[in-house]
Amino acid sequence: MSEALTELYSVRETAKIFGMSEARLRYWMQTGIIAASVRQGGRFYYTFRDMVVLKAARDMMAAEVPGEAVRKHLLTLAKILRDHGTSGEQMRICCDGEVLVAVHDDRPFESLSGKIMIAFSLASLREHIAETLGPQTRIGHDQRRLRHATHKVQGVP
Repeated sequence: MSEALTELYSVRETAKIFGMSEARLRYWMQTGIIAASVRQGGRFYYTFRDMVVLKAARDMMAAEVPGEAVRKHLLTLAKILRDHGTSGEQMRICCDGEVLVAVHDDRPFESLSGKIMIAFSLASLREHIAETLGPQTRIGHDQRRLRHATHKVQGVP
């Protein structure tokens, strides 16, 4: 099972992790800025890969990167994550407002130019998620949710 499917976060958990309101998060979903990869029982759930894209969106908006540039960079980031995955937590995401770069093993996936406005490692995001949500045992309902999402993504009814 891929790493992106082993962790699912509700809208409430995601909003808490990023210190934003659930309404803002839903607005970003409605306007297409970000998307949740899993929908089950009328609820949306985010994978770790979604969390990486959401962090990039939040950081770029805080740095006042124009909306169209944010959308362009998020598409690039989503492609990089699809092609290279999130298992290499040494990966760093950087953006100067004009260019988004993912660096893994000191190799950029895109050319880097200018000053860096945002930069974060996947490992630090994972640590922040764990610190924010605290030691929770994800069994029962969450395990069923995970199994269903795994089957749904793999095409199993």
